[in-house]
Amino acid sequence: MKAGDEIDATGNLVASSYCNAKLNINKDVVAITPNLRSYLFEWGLHIFCWTVCIFMSVKVWQLEPNLDSKTEFVIVVFTLGGLFSLGTAFICRRSRRKFYFDLNERVLNVGSSNSPKTKVAFDSFEKLLLVTTRIYSTESPLTCFELSVLTNNQKRVVLMYHSDYHQIQNDSDVLAEILGLEVESLEA
Repeated sequence: MKAGDEIDATGNLVASSYCNAKLNINKDVVAITPNLRSYLFEWGLHIFCWTVCIFMSVKVWQLEPNLDSKTEFVIVVFTLGGLFSLGTAFICRRSRRKFYFDLNERVLNVGSSNSPKTKVAFDSFEKLLLVTTRIYSTESPLTCFELSVLTNNQKRVVLMYHSDYHQIQNDSDVLAEILGLEVESLEA
């Protein structure tokens, strides 16, 4: 790889993000799966949303004398709460992708191991990329680390996106050893 080479991220593959993924190694499968923290974050958002909706509805029901306006307000609040919950579920589930490296078939399955949405053959892997991104703001800089697989046609399959350098470095070393690939560190 030379300076100035362009690499395209694959548009249909989304990484597991913000340290909510763990690397699981079995004898025939290496999996990147969501951990409990990612599910707890989503459920925390749902609980917060519905607590606010119920609290607002109870207060209006107690204070408003007109029955029609109470009912309309409660319907609107619960409709908005339902839309927020659906949006939260959609976004959180999109960020929790599962990746399975099937060592017998020598393919990367994205999605369920039984019926994957996408398959990428190991033969098309060129190397692993560990990309460091620094985002500068007025308050404090943020550093993020991305672990990707670069394919022969210069497409990048993003596997993980962490803010923990030591964990993603360890995961990249384990994957490099299992897949027989080298890890190249880049800065974006």
